[in-house]
Amino acid sequence: MTRVTVRSVAATGDDCIRLVFDGPPELVSPDKLDAQKALAVALAFVETLQAVGAYESAGDEPPFSVVFRSLKKGSVTHAYDAIPRNARDGEAASRVWLTTAKRLPLYLESAGHAPGSIAKKIHHLAKVTRRLPSYVDAQATSAEGTISISELARREPLVLLQSTETFRAGILRAGGQRPRVQIKPSHAERPIVLDASPAIAKVAGASLYQEAEVTATLYRRPDGAFEIVTGSISGLNIVDADIDPVAAFDAWYQQANSAWAEVKDIGGEIRRGRH
Repeated sequence: MTRVTVRSVAATGDDCIRLVFDGPPELVSPDKLDAQKALAVALAFVETLQAVGAYESAGDEPPFSVVFRSLKKGSVTHAYDAIPRNARDGEAASRVWLTTAKRLPLYLESAGHAPGSIAKKIHHLAKVTRRLPSYVDAQATSAEGTISISELARREPLVLLQSTETFRAGILRAGGQRPRVQIKPSHAERPIVLDASPAIAKVAGASLYQEAEVTATLYRRPDGAFEIVTGSISGLNIVDADIDPVAAFDAWYQQANSAWAEVKDIGGEIRRGRH
């Protein structure tokens, strides 16, 4: 299995996500790089950022707009930042932008299993990236590290592990024309977004900030911490917070036990099929 390494980078002191065209200095410079091909990669890169942001916010659009921050003279590095679409959404926009930076390498590596809205953009990004000369290495860089888009465009997507799991999670958001639900599993460090049917999304939307028992098909990385890349919810049952689990078990036991209260030879009764 081929794996693209996300290289660590020194903190930049900002939240920019950068598109870097790397290569031999004598061949890769503003005056020698094919502007039309580089622009096509840049536009596809921005569209991919927007698609990831929309998905991670469980909406149809990201809460931010991608803006071009800087391009220094003589440089082939494009720096992009985010501004909130609405003034009141500043905190959400910042949070989703940081999540976009973190999740982007994961989706790029796993294009074959990326959510549909993201996969389409990644496939287009890979297509235009392959048109660059072989000595040009297009890279995505953020505080999370650096990953080669060019290398990913030339190889097969990462094969993910599929499983069906049931777990407890808090419901954070739900919606979208292609319904999605954002949940925070009790065993996970961060929220995840999963596809869902309109019926399940409707139940989730009416039960925000409540705990639920979730059954989902999940796709995980085959290495490291087996991080969840994507998945879909097939079952969602809201947990009744007013029920005391100890009292509920005691009531069940009392009811189940009543039929055996006067039976001395329980094993014999079971063998005779009387209970």
